[in-house]
Amino acid sequence: MNLVQLETVIASKAVRVVLAAQGRPVMDFGLRRMHGIDATVRGVRAYRTAGLAGTSNVLGGLRHGMPLSGTMAHSYILAHDDEAAAFAAFARHYPDTTLLVDTHDTLEGVRKVVELMRAEPSLRVGAVRLDSGDLGQLAREARALLDAAGHPEVKIVASSGLDEWRIAALVEARAPIDAFGVGTEMGVSSDAPVIDLSYKLVEYAGTPRLKHSPGKTNLPSRKQLYRRHDAEGRYIGDTIALRDEPGIEGEALLRPMVRGGQLVQEEMALAVGARERVIDSLSRLPDALKRLEAGHGDYPVDLSPALERLRSTPRNAI
Repeated sequence: MNLVQLETVIASKAVRVVLAAQGRPVMDFGLRRMHGIDATVRGVRAYRTAGLAGTSNVLGGLRHGMPLSGTMAHSYILAHDDEAAAFAAFARHYPDTTLLVDTHDTLEGVRKVVELMRAEPSLRVGAVRLDSGDLGQLAREARALLDAAGHPEVKIVASSGLDEWRIAALVEARAPIDAFGVGTEMGVSSDAPVIDLSYKLVEYAGTPRLKHSPGKTNLPSRKQLYRRHDAEGRYIGDTIALRDEPGIEGEALLRPMVRGGQLVQEEMALAVGARERVIDSLSRLPDALKRLEAGHGDYPVDLSPALERLRSTPRNAI
């Protein structure tokens, strides 16, 4: 339950961030703030599923096949007596790297990067990273400096406390930002850190079981979930039914993972392919369910007739 809860929360938050970025790559910078090493590593699997482009978590990236992506640290800059010397040393070691330009003065840092590329034409810089201040305005001014120097190929990466709301605002304002690094807000899903997930026994020895605690009643018996589509393949609603209930419209979504102690759905247990399944599913969801703003999407989730009757059975008869 811990793993399902954790990865569902993180993947859901990450999907919102990815949707807000509207096609711009999003990278995971959240390792230092997440809740333990296990959460950081498992979180990378969730990030890959959600569509992130990379992670700064080396172990998580290697374990779950996620591209590794990070930038230099402010401490690296401060370990040098001169910011320009730090840029030069780092770029020589890591061609096409991303240079962090805001340690002292963001735009002055961009000018030093421009001067470095002028002085060493063979040196390749992939991007500059903005990590403080008015990211939209700084991105515009940095873009102008880079373009004026003849370097439209150098991209701009933004970070610093970003979440889906700040990213959406930057995108709407047409800030010339090519990619986003998102850490704490996504790594701990700060606004919605948990889902109400618990274990309930619904059947024992072939007999349905039903908990009657006030506010904590559940649906009895083994179940199946059916998803309905329209003619274009878009999702239009779900039905929760008994496991073997006949005549239910839609595609059955629940599949056995383990049977007789043996894994029978290995491809579903792996991260491979999960990203593509999420992309496909998101494309089929109603637009109302993909908006960042809270609201009511017209997406019905119904109980089947047999499940509804079973749930309504008197307590002493179940």
